[in-house]
Amino acid sequence: MSTNQWVEKVNRNDVVEIGKQLVSIPSVSGDEYEIMQFVKRWLDERGISYVETANDPKRPNIIATVGNPSEGPLIAMNGHLDVVPVSDASSWNTDPFEGVVSEDGTRLYGRGANDMKTSVGVMMTMLNMFKDADLKGALSAHIVSDEEIGAEFGTRHVLAEIEAGNLPRPDYVFIGEGSEHKVRNAERGGLAVNVHFKGRQPYRGRTRYRHQCFAESRQGHHRSGASYRYVPPGGWLSGIEREYDRGWRRP
Repeated sequence: MSTNQWVEKVNRNDVVEIGKQLVSIPSVSGDEYEIMQFVKRWLDERGISYVETANDPKRPNIIATVGNPSEGPLIAMNGHLDVVPVSDASSWNTDPFEGVVSEDGTRLYGRGANDMKTSVGVMMTMLNMFKDADLKGALSAHIVSDEEIGAEFGTRHVLAEIEAGNLPRPDYVFIGEGSEHKVRNAERGGLAVNVHFKGRQPYRGRTRYRHQCFAESRQGHHRSGASYRYVPPGGWLSGIEREYDRGWRRP
């Protein structure tokens, strides 16, 4: 048993229940209005203050806060409630928008359960748990609408509001995306590489003139240690494929 009083206050049933409720509200990207109304009602019922900010009223973002940022550091938790579409509901063993707990009680199934409605549910639970605590600072949850298709209406908008001075700037931010229960204090960022290979660019039907360019490009990939391979359309390079497949490191 933990000696930390706040750990002891965590109610697993409350966390599971809010996760189920969030999953049960469809919120495919662009259709987040209803789930944000649920969040607002949930916060209102518990007396947790929040502000609503949006550059599209149908895609609001909720910034909920407990404590006083003027009295110490502001810790923000960031999470999104939009989800990707369900391509084939018949392939699911459960209703993707029901929120079903596994028989052994260790998993919650549903669209967005992992990415990332249960994480947002934890954030909301933490706000409720700490709302009456004597915090030397504040705890905030940035619950945003748009993440899956670019975040223009979600975190990007929230950041712009912070820069404009309309929202307080956090001192620390936790993002609730899956991390295998590890704290990852870095951002992957992005890396783009332009690679140029010299060769002749003939008509597709004259494939023998393409051999040098494709061969050199594949050798270049191999020397770089890349774990992927170029697959040309059709079978018109099958001979070169066989030649360079020998020793090729596949993913």
